[in-house]
Amino acid sequence: MMRLGKLTAIVILGFLSGCTVNEKLVERKVYVSVPLSLPVKPELPQIRSDSLTCVDDQTKWILLKRDVIIKNYISDLESVINSTK
Repeated sequence: MMRLGKLTAIVILGFLSGCTVNEKLVERKVYVSVPLSLPVKPELPQIRSDSLTCVDDQTKWILLKRDVIIKNYISDLESVINSTK
């Protein structure tokens, strides 16, 4: 009978010592979006049409497409900045 008590005590102590939980607190990083302000939009210089008389039509279209691409890029960047507000 004494053997059963010792065995029970050993089993209980084994469970208690083996079931300890070593939880470590994990720090979580929380990123907070900070509202950004729009920088002053630069004014693109204008080119008069009479100053482009020496430029062929294909080059004029390339310049026009370039201006449109730049303006669209500016608009996209403004959208990204405004999304932080």
